[in-house]
Amino acid sequence: MELEVLSMLRLEAFVEFRHLASAETKYVNDANELIAEELIYKFTTFKNREAYLLMDGDKVIGNLFLVYKSDNQELYIDLIALLKAYHGTSAASLLMDKVFEIAKRNHCKQISLVVRNDNDRAMRFYTRYGFIYQEQFDAQRLTYVCPLKPTGVPPIFINW
Repeated sequence: MELEVLSMLRLEAFVEFRHLASAETKYVNDANELIAEELIYKFTTFKNREAYLLMDGDKVIGNLFLVYKSDNQELYIDLIALLKAYHGTSAASLLMDKVFEIAKRNHCKQISLVVRNDNDRAMRFYTRYGFIYQEQFDAQRLTYVCPLKPTGVPPIFINW
């Protein structure tokens, strides 16, 4: 498995991934191709964004979309997803390792994300990486943050 930068060259593979991921989470969307094109446009055009695809051969098995906020002091995980078949493998760790690598390289002071309040598995995963609950984002989502030391390492890192 390896990470590669998102580009229009992978549109077809990314659309297929979005379709599979949507079906797995019960959020099926007929506009997957349009959404995929819009995401690729946003994350390949604007300077404050980065996007990566996690590949297993030619198949997209995960993605990572990041946004720099507050003059690059905060790295926001806009979207992180992995096909269910790869849950419990090292695939999710590869995505999170990339997040911390980027945060460290850019001297970010914290990483943040929003997670659905019914996604216990994700909340446990983020907690292992040093994320802590910050606040209710809206009726169905919670904000988690991971403050970073100047070294780019969270103050608490629980390696499982």
